[in-house]
Amino acid sequence: MLPNLAILSLRLRSLGLAGANLPDATSVATHFLALQGQVFPASQWALGLRAAMPRSAVRAEFDAGRLVRSWPMRGTIHVMAAADLGWFQDLMWKHVGQRAFHRWFERNGLSLDIVERGRELAREVLGNRNALSRNELFDHFSQRGVSDDPGFLRGILHYLCRDSTVTLGPTRGSEHLVVLTESWVTKPRLFSAQEALAELVVRFVNSHGPVSAKDMARWTGLSLGALAGGIADASDRIVKLPGENGATWHVSKKLANWNEFEPAKPGIQLLPAFDEHILGYGDRTAQLEPAYEETICPGRNGMFKPTVTLDGVTVGTWQAPTPGAVAKLAPGRSVPIVVRPFDSKRARLLGKRALQAAANTYASFLGFDEAALKILPG
Repeated sequence: MLPNLAILSLRLRSLGLAGANLPDATSVATHFLALQGQVFPASQWALGLRAAMPRSAVRAEFDAGRLVRSWPMRGTIHVMAAADLGWFQDLMWKHVGQRAFHRWFERNGLSLDIVERGRELAREVLGNRNALSRNELFDHFSQRGVSDDPGFLRGILHYLCRDSTVTLGPTRGSEHLVVLTESWVTKPRLFSAQEALAELVVRFVNSHGPVSAKDMARWTGLSLGALAGGIADASDRIVKLPGENGATWHVSKKLANWNEFEPAKPGIQLLPAFDEHILGYGDRTAQLEPAYEETICPGRNGMFKPTVTLDGVTVGTWQAPTPGAVAKLAPGRSVPIVVRPFDSKRARLLGKRALQAAANTYASFLGFDEAALKILPG
């Protein structure tokens, strides 16, 4: 039986927050299949932290066509390995995405003809591996009579991303540029529909386990019934373990002999906003006391703050300058980082030297030597 006390330690290993780093950012994205990507700087840090890579190297993988951002599930933008974009989006589009988008267009009194006009124009202006910002693409849509309504333009772009006509690939400054998927993703992985569902299950379990079937359903937006076949087909690649209070946990084969591993204690880490450490689970009590849910997500409005963790347990929040402010820092300057522990008890647990080292790790990711750390009263 897998005890509750072992769940956090195993999750830290699955999440890439304890043990050896993954070799590069694309390997991280491949491991997770999809990482939350609402805030691009945060998603870059999620990749860089787990691969021990600087921001410049992470961005280079986007620019080389190895990483992309799109809306594969739940209407939320994610980072993915480019090779996984097609099969995963096709799976999710057929299960939930297409119906949801059709209903959205119907509610707004729009014909899908507007999407087809947008698709035709996107293929025209993005041909020959051209890349445009969203606003540049929207200008073409407006000028050619597709639509000039900002909400409809975003809906058209999301639709074309969801059905893999276009994706967000290379970068220009702080922007992600739109490209044609078929010209940008040159070596896609291919799975049948049945294989794809099993692959989804395996990737989620390997990157988040121990997890329940409800965790999978919440993360994907798929029903438990839809996932049941994938779980069954993946049974030779994942392990099912009984837990306390009648729980059933799915773990990777690598972690099946969970009692042979030393407890994972990665120390203090500064995790990005929207990290899978929190968002990958319906029940987060192993990582976060429920009393502090609203501290990291005020008003439960879906906007998650960057978190400070101690051996995987969330003990506070932190803040760094915006990318624009970082760009204005002179060479040799320290990056200002502000840490706010949840309370005085947790503040006492955070050794200043270890906290400074964690802050310096983030500063190094940005290309600076060190952080100017400020710790607010808990």
